[in-house]
Order: sequence, then C-alpha cells, then structure tokens
Amino acid sequence: MPAPVVIDLDCSESPLRLLRAFHAGVYTREFPDPDERELLANMEDYLRRKSEGWHGRNNYHILLLLQEESGEIAGGVVADYFACSNVGVIEFMVVDPAQQGRGLGRRLLSEITHRFRVDAVRAGYAALCGICGEVNDPYRRCEVQEHLDAFARLRMWHGFGFGLLDFPYVQPALSEGQEAVHGLGLMFRPETEECRSSVPARFVRQFVADYQVWAMRIPEPEARPEFRRIAEWLRPHRDVRLLDMLDYIGEEPEPLFHPVEIRDGDHTRLAQFARVYQECFSNDETAVEVSEFSRGTCTITDGPLPHHYWLWGIIAAGEAELSGLASFFSFPHCGFGGYVAIAAPLRGKGCFRRLLRLMERQIVQVNEVASGWYVECEPDSVEAAIFKHCSFTEVPMTYRQPRLHTDMTGVSEGKHLELLYKPFGRVYGPPELSLEDLQRDLREILTRIYYLDASGVNTAMAKMTWPRGTATDIFARTAPTVCQGGEPPEYSRSTRHT
Repeated sequence: MPAPVVIDLDCSESPLRLLRAFHAGVYTREFPDPDERELLANMEDYLRRKSEGWHGRNNYHILLLLQEESGEIAGGVVADYFACSNVGVIEFMVVDPAQQGRGLGRRLLSEITHRFRVDAVRAGYAALCGICGEVNDPYRRCEVQEHLDAFARLRMWHGFGFGLLDFPYVQPALSEGQEAVHGLGLMFRPETEECRSSVPARFVRQFVADYQVWAMRIPEPEARPEFRRIAEWLRPHRDVRLLDMLDYIGEEPEPLFHPVEIRDGDHTRLAQFARVYQECFSNDETAVEVSEFSRGTCTITDGPLPHHYWLWGIIAAGEAELSGLASFFSFPHCGFGGYVAIAAPLRGKGCFRRLLRLMERQIVQVNEVASGWYVECEPDSVEAAIFKHCSFTEVPMTYRQPRLHTDMTGVSEGKHLELLYKPFGRVYGPPELSLEDLQRDLREILTRIYYLDASGVNTAMAKMTWPRGTATDIFARTAPTVCQGGEPPEYSRSTRHT
C-alpha cells in the first residue's frame, strides 16, 4: 500500500471537509467518549483564528494522513505551539487501527516536530525547547479512559523518546459540571541538552500556565486551586526530574531480576520458595508455617468482586534458584502486601523499589477500583523505614494484628504493628484516605487474611484506635492521632518484610 500523504489543514473548504471526515471517522472511533474529544466546531474555529493571526507567536496545527487513492484518512495529530515556554504540545495523535504497524505514528510525530521547530525559529528562538503532552498514569485511576492499555501507551511514547515529568500534575476542570482529573501525567521530549535528564521548574510552571490558557481556555490559571498547588510544589524546586518511562513501569532493558509466578503443583519452585522463606523469616514471631504456601497464585470469586493472591519467586538475572520472594493480595477495594524478601545475591543492589513497582502493577492490572495498598511492619523497624523510604506512610492509629492461627474470633489482644499505606503510583506528599475507606479496607483484610467472621472482625476492630485527622482525610495534620473504639461500619496471613 502506498504511503499516505501529509495534509496540513487550513480553514479553506477542501481541508475542512477532510477535517470533518477525520472527526467523524478515526478520531471519534479512537475517542468514543464525547467528554474526551475536542469539538469539531472548536477545531474549525482555531483554524479560522489561525488564518486571522489570532494565535500571534503561538501556533495551532492539524495534520492528517490521507490515502490518496482511496480518500481514506489513516490518522492525524492535533497540536499547539506556545511561544512563552517555547514548547510544542500534542493534544491528540491517532492512527486508524487498520493502518497501525506501518510506522505512521512515528511519521506524524516527525512531521509535527518539524513544524514545532519552525514555530520556535519564527518566535525568535534558536531552537525548540521540547514537546509535551498529557498521558494517563497507568498506576492511577483516571476519568479519562484510553482505548490502549496505559502501560502499553507509556511503552510506545518511550519508544518515541519521551520521559515522564516527575511532579504532581492535575488537569483542572475544563467547564462547570466537570471535575479536575488527577490520574494524568505530563510527558516531555527534550530538544535541548539542558533538559535531557531534568527540566527547569520555572519552565514547567510556564508551560502548564500556557497549556491552560491556550489549549484549555482558562484565562487565569492562578485562580484555579489545581494550578496553585502545582505552583506551590514547584516553588522550592530548581528542576523537575524526567523519569524513564520503562523504569517507571518496571521494564528496564537489563533488569537485575525477574519475578516468576508460583502456581499449584510447581513443586520445584515451592521448595525453593520454602528455603528462602525459612532463611528470612524463621525467627519472626509473626511468621506462618511454610506449609501455608503450598498453594500458589490464585483468583477467588466467591463474592461480587473477585480477590486475587500472588505467590512470586524472585530470580536474579542469569540464575536458576530463587533469590527472593513476594506474596500479596488484591481485594475489592485495596491491595495488601504479604511477605516480601530480597536475599543474596540481590540484597543491597537497589531491587526493592522495582519489586514494589511490579507488585503495584500486578494489582492495578486486575483491579480498576483500588487506589492504594497496605503493609504491616514491626514498629520502628528497619523494614518500616525501608517502606517509608518507598513512599509508604504510617496510618496514624493503633493497629493490632490478630494472632495467627490461634485466634479467629478477634478476642485476643493481638500484636501491635505499624500499618502503612501507599497510593498506587507516584507520591508527592501525605496521601488522602477517608476513615470510612480505611475501615472498609481493614474489614476486607481481617476477613481474607486472618479468616475472621463478621463478629470477629467487629471485635478485632473495637480493640484498635482510629485516626482523627478529618472524616475525609485521616492524614490531615489537624488533630492528635487517635480516639478509642467507636462503632466501625459493618463489615493471608501476616506480612513481614525483609
């Protein structure tokens, strides 16, 4: 099939007919939710304004890929150039699924990059600073749904040379009746050496302001709380890191280890798992009998929403025997980390953070509801410090773990442990978690991990003390830690970490 030609649209009648065909065809098919699409009338209006010089030193582009022999549109890109920040932004880039695999996405990116570079010179710069765009954070729930798996999307943009700007980006509400979107990030591809590994914070602030003014039609970004929070976070920072997207999703080109799921009947791996477990947890009073791990990875569907259990062995690159282990869960509303251990030859090589990232990825790929997960640690332990270094936060409560095996009624005093919580993905400050959600999550944990019935759960939870931040945010720094008891709303094995 001949390569399609690139059509750079203006507001004359023939290009507008192509725009209407694109909008009604491949564009709408790829963005079926009307709230995700730019209105056709807006696109036509921007092209008209462009012809009248309204954009000034900025610019607006719509490029289409046209199969001349058939008249079909194979794809397109809608993009802006902002002169103040000297950056191009990709609003939408789509390729007809029937035409994918031909390098058309890369060609569209090349064509729009050329035009951005021309825009930069026209605006008085020696070179373009870079190219930005919004992208779903695959670890976060996002109201803006994509047709492509979010992990695959980051893999694709990494192949195009983009990284992920490491700051708490939030898209403000675009109109009355809409809400801010918290599950997005900003990707960036540098065009100058200055921005290869990090980007000046002042540039990020300027770009976000330009984006809101010119693309989102928000005339005063400073009046929006989302922008003010971004600006406040950026203020003490000189630079914003540019994260490698493959690292972020746990797909380093040459990883030091890889996990392997251990399933029922895999006696060799189960024996190796038992060896590593006994080495790491034999003297731990919250350890279980190694026979508890005779069952491997499984999914249980005895309720309205399934829960999942994973048993992983960790294998160092080039090795055959296990060098670590992980057991963890996904419940209907949260994740839960069980036993985690890194042993020789991987210990001390910085593998723990990647292992947690892979565990998070596994949970979010089967659970579209949960937004975070919990682990238990000995108070003031090295393990607790490691988890906190990896963005977990201690839940401000007195948490008691029911006795293993010996108490399924919840009447025992239980063991005092720290309960830690982490939202999935990047964390930039204290997490937000309501008291109602915390108590709901603990009911799931006590039921599934410790096998307590409804009465036992109520008894165990009555022995705990509960955070007093605010009802909607237990981490709010507005009050001392705890109040005893109260009537919690109605409604595996221990986790120890090395």
